[in-house]
Order: sequence, then structure tokens, then C-alpha cells
Amino acid sequence: MDNQPCDPVALSLIVQRLVFRTRVLTAFCCVLGAALALLVLLGTAGSPPKEIEATRFVLRDASGRMRGELTTDDYGPKLSLYDTSGLKRVQLLGSEQGGSSLIMWSRTAERFGGVQLFADTDSSTLLLNNVKHKVLVAVTADQIGPSMALEDAAGYKTEIGVSKTRVPSTGKSLTSSAASIQMSGVGDKIIWSAP
Repeated sequence: MDNQPCDPVALSLIVQRLVFRTRVLTAFCCVLGAALALLVLLGTAGSPPKEIEATRFVLRDASGRMRGELTTDDYGPKLSLYDTSGLKRVQLLGSEQGGSSLIMWSRTAERFGGVQLFADTDSSTLLLNNVKHKVLVAVTADQIGPSMALEDAAGYKTEIGVSKTRVPSTGKSLTSSAASIQMSGVGDKIIWSAP
């Protein structure tokens, strides 16, 4: 550089040009950066994947507790839902053999009760049970025919519809018609039946 004195007007013009060029270059870099960011966002924000694959999915609540689980094993797919204390409340199962079931449990294990629905290629059954009080209601439709069973805590049972009984004296197995009622006591001893 020269050691010559500078003209203040010329120096002011040079500074103004440098400031202008800096502003233009800054604006150009901002526009270029925004365009690159937009391209990246557009490239990654494409349509969501059409398929997600896994052998297990877990659903957690805001506290991190497992509230749902979708799994598959040798028996088939299974969806389980849990309450806030970790007890399984609902389970939906699919079987590789063609059956499926829906099971719903009561809130606490001490008062275990549930509703169960089972279906396969030969039958469908609805069970209402309370293990604590040892009572059961079962409604079944299968290849033999329809039936309903009621069982109390004392061990007495009533079957309406098709039922299979074994005659103790002969060992022979009998199947009733759908228009029958059979009442049995403790040990499945028949105490009344019609027809």
C-alpha cells in the first residue's frame, strides 16, 4: 500500500461499495441457504412410508409405562392392552390354526373376572367368569350344536341345549338335542334332565 494521504471522499466511496457488496453477498448466502434447507425438507418430508415392519410394537403413556403391545409368536399375532398398574386388561389373539379370541379381565387379580370370546373353524364360545366367586356362564355354538352352561360356586351346573354326558353305569357317551335341559350337582352327577 502507498503511504499517500487518502482522500476522505474516495475512502467513503470505497467503504460504501464494500458495505453494499457485503450486504448483497449476505443476502445471496441467506437465499441460497434457505433454498438448500427447503430442498432438504422437501426431500425428507415426502409421503409417509406405506409399510412399517417389526416383530413387536410397544405403546407407552406419557409416564413411560407400557399400555399396549402388538407382538407375534409361533401361535400367531397378539394385541395386549394394560392398565396404569401394568395389569393386562384386554388381549386379542389370532391363531395360526384359524382361531381367534378376545379376552377382557377385571381390574384386580384378587377379583379375577373376565369375558372371553373364542372362535375357530369348528366352534364359537362366549365365557363370562369370576374366578373369585367360582361362577361361570358359557355360550357355545359348535359342530355338535348350540349350548349354554351356568355354573355356581357350589359346583351345581345347568346345561341348556346340546350337551354330552357319560352314563356312569355303562360308560356310554350320550349327546342330547338342542331342546334339552340338564342339571347336575357336585361331581357332574345328573340330578334332573328333560327330555
